[in-house]
Amino acid sequence: MRWLAVLLGLTACYRPGSDAPCTVTCSAAATECPDGLICNTEMGRCALASGGCRAADATLGKETSIDSPIDSSIDSSIDSSIDSSIDAASSVLCAVSTTVLADASLTGGTWFIADRGAQRAVKEEAGVIVGLSGDPDTTMGSSYSDLFANVPAGTTYRAPRLAPGAGELFLLKQVITGYSIAQSTRTGEIWSSPQSLAFKDQSGTFDVSVDVRNAPGAPTTTVPRRILVSENLGFNVAEFREITGTNEWRHVQSHPTSFGTVNILGQATLSENGRRMVFTGQEGGGIVSGYYVDRANVGDPFAAPATKLAASPLSVRTPYLTADCKHYYYSDPNAPDVIHHVTYQ
Repeated sequence: MRWLAVLLGLTACYRPGSDAPCTVTCSAAATECPDGLICNTEMGRCALASGGCRAADATLGKETSIDSPIDSSIDSSIDSSIDSSIDAASSVLCAVSTTVLADASLTGGTWFIADRGAQRAVKEEAGVIVGLSGDPDTTMGSSYSDLFANVPAGTTYRAPRLAPGAGELFLLKQVITGYSIAQSTRTGEIWSSPQSLAFKDQSGTFDVSVDVRNAPGAPTTTVPRRILVSENLGFNVAEFREITGTNEWRHVQSHPTSFGTVNILGQATLSENGRRMVFTGQEGGGIVSGYYVDRANVGDPFAAPATKLAASPLSVRTPYLTADCKHYYYSDPNAPDVIHHVTYQ
């Protein structure tokens, strides 16, 4: 009965589909925002009255307490039933076109990710995390600046991933003792020093801080949030659920090493609604390309076959598809490391 009450309470708070906070883009007109949401012009998204993406957001990028009664003792079967009920199939996936309107070179770098509504972008260039406030499609490398000016000695940041709304950043943090996944939050133009997060399995012993292969994807906007971690030793893609109010993310499932004839090579990320995975893959001895697979509900396995994202016949690294399926970004490791922007019909 306790879990039923929690589930009903969570379901009552859920706003389904494209009406979920921070999933609809806007400019300034309130009429652009559905279901009583307001336009947060800093993000360029329809947000709650507080300006945040979730119920307890006091400032951009803070966590919600909506699932805080669900503590770390929940097993994976309960996690799955809660997520399946909250994040139902009514969350619509956009259709990905196979018609390429343009494939343009932007600037140097890799691990590029943009929030077009918030007019923010970040990337890794020459081992440094840099970002911009402005047009994500600029070809001017000088538009970018270091996000972390005072990096501690012996510390390196890599593989940045923006959260929807561009108020949080997830990345790999390397220190002398190894790697961890860390989180930074933005206040104005200032990003906080990245703090390591705890990624665990149900017994509390799972640790992804193994090496650079454990690059995180971008988090979802679902409640609770989900995130993928690529290439963790025994399997290629691991999925984690946020334990809100803590620094913990709990392992909920692993995804196979291939979908049909496509072998997963990692660098995977979830769509904002958690129902699409974009990753690098390879068929036979072909070039490495960007692919995606879908699922009916958050918490379900992804269903084969994988679909190749249309682009120029180049080798692909760090693919990223925007929530509206109109913009696809990747870096070409043979250029070397030139970021490409594909626009679809």
